[in-house]
Amino acid sequence: MPDVILVDDEPLARQGLRTLLAAHPDVRIVGEAGSASQARALIDAARPDVIFLDIEMADATGLDLVRTLERPPAIIFVTAHADYAVEAFAVQATDYLLKPVRPERLSAALARLPPALGSPNGPGAVENAVLRVRSRQRALLLRPAALVALVAERDYTRIVPAHATPMLVKQSLGELDKSLPHPPFLKLGRSLVVNGQRLIEVQHIDRGETRLFFDGHDGPIVLGRAATGVFRKSQLAGTQDRV
Repeated sequence: MPDVILVDDEPLARQGLRTLLAAHPDVRIVGEAGSASQARALIDAARPDVIFLDIEMADATGLDLVRTLERPPAIIFVTAHADYAVEAFAVQATDYLLKPVRPERLSAALARLPPALGSPNGPGAVENAVLRVRSRQRALLLRPAALVALVAERDYTRIVPAHATPMLVKQSLGELDKSLPHPPFLKLGRSLVVNGQRLIEVQHIDRGETRLFFDGHDGPIVLGRAATGVFRKSQLAGTQDRV
């Protein structure tokens, strides 16, 4: 049973999370905080397993708070702002929820918690892995669970995070693929790697085309004939089509 705390400077937002979490009896709320400074004291006192954390608060951002923690617990950001997603995953966030939080997104976030926290929905297969990437100005450590796909573009790779703008890094897909856990990641040819843990829908158009839909990504990723063949032979092909 994971112990969680709720950190948000809006009381109604905390109340909304409490209501949604009531549907998950294996989760225990052990405290709430309305600011980053209150949260820091509460973290020291309660030692939670998980923090549901707002980003923009009056005294500091949730990102600032996480960066001050020597050994942060699992972090699930809950915010109205999509602009911080890449930074959130760079500080090893487990997930990034946009307000208003939908019950199914909350369930998916809880399912990605490390197994040691007693996640009721199964193991988080990629939570302990870290992907090191180099952007133009800095190096980032990304949590693979937060990624939807990686797409080769000549000597570069376009990384597609969930709920965030894709980023182009000067590393080959082959180099990055070596650092990813398989499964749940699957390489579908020379130019595409997808995260099967985020796959939510499969549409088989014909023998030469398949459309994959992912949690945290608008629109499908379309597979051609060769990639469709690889996908059909994989364990991911068992994903049920949505009606």
